[in-house]
Amino acid sequence: MLYPTIEMPFEFTPFSVMSRTEAKEYYEWFLSIIPRRIELLQDYVGLSDSHVQLDLSKDSLISLWGWFIPRIEQKKLTIEEMNGELDIVPDWMRPEVEQNVLKFSRDTETQIIDIAIYFSSVLMHSSNKLKWMVINKPRNHVDVNQLLLAGTGKIRLNPIRVVDVCTARALSDVGNINMLSDLYVWWREKLLDHLTILGLV
Repeated sequence: MLYPTIEMPFEFTPFSVMSRTEAKEYYEWFLSIIPRRIELLQDYVGLSDSHVQLDLSKDSLISLWGWFIPRIEQKKLTIEEMNGELDIVPDWMRPEVEQNVLKFSRDTETQIIDIAIYFSSVLMHSSNKLKWMVINKPRNHVDVNQLLLAGTGKIRLNPIRVVDVCTARALSDVGNINMLSDLYVWWREKLLDHLTILGLV
């Protein structure tokens, strides 16, 4: 069974060139789909493992990651995809990019997004001091116009980027089912840093 896709009701504009209006539209749409995407993730996971319950607890991140690791899929880049990757990197990075001939499958990419949504929801459930936000400038900021989780300090979390990196690491660390829950602890402390020091959270 294919994993439920994410359908946008508008044409997607790359984050680096989004206008403020487009970024606002994307932001509002993304927030609106969060409950449904978590529901779809739970339904899909339940088909193969009824013991994984997405109850917004820290422990649920362990069982979810344990379910996800053996299902991570990669596929070979097509010539068109490789050329697209080469077109957006400087010349000195081209040899490295040319060696990276694999990418995550569509199902895995969508699961990464939904797991990131759930990861963020677990963090937000743990404290009402966390909120979603968007950085509109500078244009060259790595997270420009993407949904970020903000706390009480200056640190911002891009959950999709973090889960994507974890997924790549999981390919060589398949036994570490605590990776996501460990990140939860680390990011919660960073996002709520000065409140943690004061003993307020």
